[in-house]
Amino acid sequence: GLVKCDLTDSKAVHETLSEFKPDIIIHCAAERRPDVVEKHTDAAQALNEGATSTLVKEAELLGAWIVYISTDYVFDGTAPPYETDAQPNPLNTYGKLKLLGEQNVDRGGKSGCFAHSCVVWAEFELGREPSHCQCHSFIR
Repeated sequence: GLVKCDLTDSKAVHETLSEFKPDIIIHCAAERRPDVVEKHTDAAQALNEGATSTLVKEAELLGAWIVYISTDYVFDGTAPPYETDAQPNPLNTYGKLKLLGEQNVDRGGKSGCFAHSCVVWAEFELGREPSHCQCHSFIR
C-alpha cells in the first residue's frame, strides 16, 4: 500500500527508506507551480532542493539508484530541444530550485540520474491547476 512520508523531514525519510530498503528511488515530488514557488520560496526550497538532497544521501546509504524528475524550466527557452550537455540557465525561482536538485543528484556520484520533463500528468483539482492540466482532463 501507499505510505505517506514528509520528504522535508529527513528523520522520517531515513526511517521510511530504511524500512523499505528500495533498490531504486524515483523522486518526482515537487512544488511545481512557479507562482506558488515565488510566494512560498522557503517551503518550495525545502521540498524541491532540500528533500532532494536528503533522498540522494539516503540512496547512497542504501546503495540505491535515484531518478530525479526535473523540468525544462532549468533552461531559458532560447534553444530547444535541449541536448544532455546543454547549459542550464533558469529564469525563475522554480527553475533555480530544480537545478539545485539536479546538482544534488550530480554530487551523489554514480548512484543517480535526472530527467527533464516539460509536463508531468497527474491528478489535480479542477480550477486550481494550470490550463494545460485542465485541458488534459477534457481531452481524455
